[in-house]
Amino acid sequence: MKKTHIILTLILFALFSVTAYAQTGITCTTSVDGTNVIITGQISGVDKAHQVTLLVGNIADYSAVNPDDIIYINQTQSDSNGNFTFEFNMPEAAETGQEYSFAIGSDAGCPKYVGVIGNKLPTYTQEREILNADVTIDVVNYVPTISGTLQSLEGKNLTLQIQNITNSTVIANETISPYDGLRNISYTLPSLLTARDYAINIICADEESTLASISVEIDSSIVVVSIDGNIQTNDNVKIDARVQGNSTELIDKSLSVTGTKEVSATLPNVLANMSFRITASGYETVTVFPTETLQTTYSYSGTDGDKIVVPLIARNVSSFENRVFEVLYNSDELLLDSASVQEEIINNIAGKIEFVSIEDGNIKFRLNDVNVDTDSTFSGVINLMSFQFNSGFVGTTQIEFKMN
Repeated sequence: MKKTHIILTLILFALFSVTAYAQTGITCTTSVDGTNVIITGQISGVDKAHQVTLLVGNIADYSAVNPDDIIYINQTQSDSNGNFTFEFNMPEAAETGQEYSFAIGSDAGCPKYVGVIGNKLPTYTQEREILNADVTIDVVNYVPTISGTLQSLEGKNLTLQIQNITNSTVIANETISPYDGLRNISYTLPSLLTARDYAINIICADEESTLASISVEIDSSIVVVSIDGNIQTNDNVKIDARVQGNSTELIDKSLSVTGTKEVSATLPNVLANMSFRITASGYETVTVFPTETLQTTYSYSGTDGDKIVVPLIARNVSSFENRVFEVLYNSDELLLDSASVQEEIINNIAGKIEFVSIEDGNIKFRLNDVNVDTDSTFSGVINLMSFQFNSGFVGTTQIEFKMN
């Protein structure tokens, strides 16, 4: 295996050491599904088959490749039009979540193509508090008062409903948005001297569906007062709740619920005064993706007339919708190659390129028709920009890449 590495590395050195920019060039697209990787590409400007070599690894400098940094290496032959395909599974040596660069070279005398493969991207789950409720039900001389605070968080809405079930009367129906902060509530209900049945509902929802609900029903009669509770949640939502009597130790129940849970208590109706408190916090488990980043700075050294191809790389992008990318360069040092703005040449890097503006030193573009799965992100080359060093310039220039 070590001997094979050395032989292939020597081949790669020969292929990747090309510095002259001929009429040929390599373009590629990558597709990653879990650990399966497909790289398709084309060598432009050729009329016969050529040897194509792929190198994947944790490599910063392809002019001095360390065999220990290689995780995959292979060769294939293009067709007479320069088309080629590599398909492989990231080997066990590739750490989950690690990004790896890849380079493709050929014997056609053109510069190597350098890109990025995002192996299965790391995600993690996180509990985020979506509601907070602290409600006290006081009965003084048989007259119940419901008071306390409600708070909605993380873009959810809370709805408080209080109903007199006995006569089908709606006493309260108010919505608390995440912009309201801590909402104070206070409602006085008709006397319990006459047997009545009250329902208190706290409902947490987002724009699509109900996430959780807390329901408390108070039913009074001459003999007893019964308190029945019901908590329901989606599979990814948890409610931590406590029902505690302030005037009696007969009620003190704590529970953590995902799914459905019922709670009930019965009190002798011999006191005109009673008090109990309901506290609840709701948590939604969400999937958190890695931070979106760009390779923001590119440095190239050259002299009058040299050409460079810049692979603009984005990492962990969950959506390209309404995103504008910006390329900044020194127009005194570089001249934009007109081929860089011909959409038909670069449409299939990651999606369809739409240029917003093209000015000396500043280029803005969008990337359309990119479908990123709900539970994944995109990492890779999103555009190729070709430049030529201006007449009379010798040295190092920098290109900046930004995303709004």
